[in-house]
Amino acid sequence: MIELFHFPKKFEGWPDKIDSGRCKVLFHKISADALIIHNWVDCKFVFSNQLSVQRNKLTDIQNGLYQILAMLFFEEGLQRHFLAVTNPFQFNLKEISINNGQLSVAHKELVTIEINKWEKSVGIGNREELKDIEYAEAHFICSDCLITQPVKVGPAELYPLSMSGIVDLSSSIKEAMLFQGVRNVPFNEIAERILEQGDRRSPLFCMSFRRIYRDDKSFILPLMPYIKRIFGILCINRGAYSRLLGGIYLKQKEGYKDIYYMNCNSYYRGNLIGGVLSKEKPELWNKQYNLSLTSDFKSEIMNKLNSAHAELDLDISYFRLWSILESISKVLYGEKDLKSVKKTIIAAYQPQDVNKNIKLELGDKTFTFDDLAMMWLDWRNCTAHEGGIHSYFEGLRKVHPKIEEMIDEMNKLDMPVEYGEDRSLMMLRDVCTKVVERYISDNIQLSSNQTNEADTKSRAAD
Repeated sequence: MIELFHFPKKFEGWPDKIDSGRCKVLFHKISADALIIHNWVDCKFVFSNQLSVQRNKLTDIQNGLYQILAMLFFEEGLQRHFLAVTNPFQFNLKEISINNGQLSVAHKELVTIEINKWEKSVGIGNREELKDIEYAEAHFICSDCLITQPVKVGPAELYPLSMSGIVDLSSSIKEAMLFQGVRNVPFNEIAERILEQGDRRSPLFCMSFRRIYRDDKSFILPLMPYIKRIFGILCINRGAYSRLLGGIYLKQKEGYKDIYYMNCNSYYRGNLIGGVLSKEKPELWNKQYNLSLTSDFKSEIMNKLNSAHAELDLDISYFRLWSILESISKVLYGEKDLKSVKKTIIAAYQPQDVNKNIKLELGDKTFTFDDLAMMWLDWRNCTAHEGGIHSYFEGLRKVHPKIEEMIDEMNKLDMPVEYGEDRSLMMLRDVCTKVVERYISDNIQLSSNQTNEADTKSRAAD
């Protein structure tokens, strides 16, 4: 056996009477290469006056400089570790060199050269401009893309994680059955069957930005261009749609100065209260259900609305919501132009005044119903024909002057559109929901002039 390294005593939390067993050591190669060597290596441990970590050979480990990031210790014959140690050298990392199976302490000069290369390859921002921190780093948990090996893409490092969706699903099934008084259900068997459905689970990976030379108050925003590019690369090459679930943002200064937690998941945007006042009305729901049975189109429109509400992409949200309004306008008036869509909205809000109900007040600006309708259509067209609002930022197209005013006002209020939640879109969601609700309930009342106009256009189309 070759001793890799030793420690003067057992780690804190070590159980009594365990002096030997197996362990896993996490080797991380210091390198700017695209393929990251970041592997758990099977080893043995023995304690006799000092804790010794050993291995039969090292020839199967690629040559290079390595850091030891973590260790897992197991009792012989058991699959679950009894102790996990991260950063075993307590922030005094002793880099090691492996060369043709021979292990030695790495020369400081060589380590510095390799770390500088790596930091240059993953660095974001200007290190010279930092005053209060050494650097920041961010680690995001992402889903829905299978990555089988650690890789570096641009300044980000991607690390594969385990699958998700198992414990939550089986636990929810158990809760649902118990809530309904269903007895004698083999919950353990259900959980095992779910585990067997590997193709239904969602793969997870970690996206890490290890050297951010910025001290931002808006932590995630400066990283969004990098994240979007990487998600695009993964989509092209893995045929998957990656999503951000959450993560942490760390500011480093003599240990971690500040730690911030982020929940980026597809968060709940619906009603936060219950009861009649919040439209939690079983009688109404059943009435709407029965009315929807009269037309498959109604069912599809409701399904499209549900998908539009779930959409996280800002530009695509505009496209989907406006398409729903166009579809209903086409049915009602035989047209889907701006004038017809506005008539549909006005009819859905009757007898209320649409100009009083649909307006957006943002900072010093007020956007009327007419303003918003033109803004929504222009944003929809920008998405359909020019790839979205960033074509405006890149100078590839002009946008409606009112959109420019809204974006400028949002920036003044520290609400940049990169958040994906501009106030115009929120208003469009509400309007579209109102129109669909009134349409499926047969409550959009057309005036006699509107009815005659629609009949004329329908006959002309025939």
